[in-house]
Amino acid sequence: MQARRVAQHWLTLDGDGALQTQIVRALRTAILRGELPPGHRLPSTRTLARELEVSRTTSQHAYEQLLTEGYLEARRGSATRVASTLDPVASTPDEAAPPSSPALSAYGQRLSEGAFGYPYRAFAEQELARFELLYGLPDHRAFPLDAWRKALTDAARHATPRALSYGEPEGTESLRQAIARHILSARGVRCHPDQIIVVAGVQQALALVARLLLDPGDRVVLEEPGYLGARAAFASAGARLVPAPVDEQGIDVTAVPRRTRCRLVYVTPSHQFPTGRIMSLSRRQMLLSWAAGQDACIFEDDYDGELRYEGRPIETLYALDGGHRVIFAGTFSKTLFPSLRIGYIVVPPSLVDVVRAAKWTSDWSCPNLEQVALTSFIESGDFARHLRRSRLRYASKRRALLEELTLALGGLSHQVDWQVGGGAAGLHIVLWLPKTSPRELARIVVRARALDVGIYSIAPYYLGEPRSGLLIGYGLLDEASLREAIRRLGRAIRADGTPRAAERRPR
Repeated sequence: MQARRVAQHWLTLDGDGALQTQIVRALRTAILRGELPPGHRLPSTRTLARELEVSRTTSQHAYEQLLTEGYLEARRGSATRVASTLDPVASTPDEAAPPSSPALSAYGQRLSEGAFGYPYRAFAEQELARFELLYGLPDHRAFPLDAWRKALTDAARHATPRALSYGEPEGTESLRQAIARHILSARGVRCHPDQIIVVAGVQQALALVARLLLDPGDRVVLEEPGYLGARAAFASAGARLVPAPVDEQGIDVTAVPRRTRCRLVYVTPSHQFPTGRIMSLSRRQMLLSWAAGQDACIFEDDYDGELRYEGRPIETLYALDGGHRVIFAGTFSKTLFPSLRIGYIVVPPSLVDVVRAAKWTSDWSCPNLEQVALTSFIESGDFARHLRRSRLRYASKRRALLEELTLALGGLSHQVDWQVGGGAAGLHIVLWLPKTSPRELARIVVRARALDVGIYSIAPYYLGEPRSGLLIGYGLLDEASLREAIRRLGRAIRADGTPRAAERRPR
């Protein structure tokens, strides 16, 4: 720190950066503090240079910058002075009271007061375990990176001026056509490409629908337990959340009080999140009939409906309904990779224009080059081949997981009551532990982490009293690592930490 007396005033150069920058910062601070008041005469650049022991060029450049910024004023034949129009503040930056926060809107207040933060922050803030059973993430090793890299390279190499300009809010026409063909073949969803809106994942679709269909106070039926992202999107829009229990056949809307009028119901019928249950046909028909009686829309989240390993693909609500009151949402996050951030919704024709407008006001459009690359990836057959291989790979992992759970916990029925939940689909199962207390479940998670196993409770996905269960994802690990993870999890559940004889035998 260097202090110099300059024309009846002490300037302190803080030693941070070039001398010219330090002089500018010192003079600016003195002016804003009121120590050099409006109209105050400053020394000449020659005097300033001599007293600060710098070159005259440095002092000239410092004055020029402050003149440009409006802190100083100068007239020909007159001294340089502090600008007379400035209104200096009375306190120093260190002494100033913290600025008050801007007043929030009602929407901002709801976000501020509610638990609507990023639901996976806990995962992001800790390192993945060596044997990570985090659910909902695909196997990156199985992704055909070379084919995707070629699609991206070709998209960039042959990019037209239009592809490099602002995109259409609803997505490129070629991608919407490719998606329409794919979901007709894979999910039985028959729609015109104009009904498809390309979005930045299902979460953006939820936010758009909430803004368009819900007013504060409107009721939304949610699965219990259910997806946190849907809960956050609707609650932050001011909706009143109405939980409906999920049983072996899926959501039971008959549990909703009869006189409760609802505007929207959110469901994951093809692989309920997080329980993994499949909604039966009778429940699907019941839900459609109930929604018609309520004049309510249905948001069908088909987040991993393409990853089914046994039996025929489950018919979508959209196909059963004909697209009259069902909004169908899909994503490439599970079939390709999450950071792609491309999903889609199929909306009734009457909603196309308003959803398109809402998408434009949200972020204008999704990135064009990635859309071009994805179109090529689908039309070349690479996507279909990847899906077939992924189904085989995940089905094999799931079998290994269930086999190892039987070995690890099969002899513990007298100590631990356990069942496996989740249909033969998706990227996770639920290990239900009905007689395990919440406190003991938390201890199991801690013991597993000590054994290098990342495991997570199902409890956060309940609005009401949760059941005891652990979500086990099998997307990230190979089969050998998955088996070792379950052996270690078995030790964490048994609490003694010792391997069973079955675990010690060579494999």
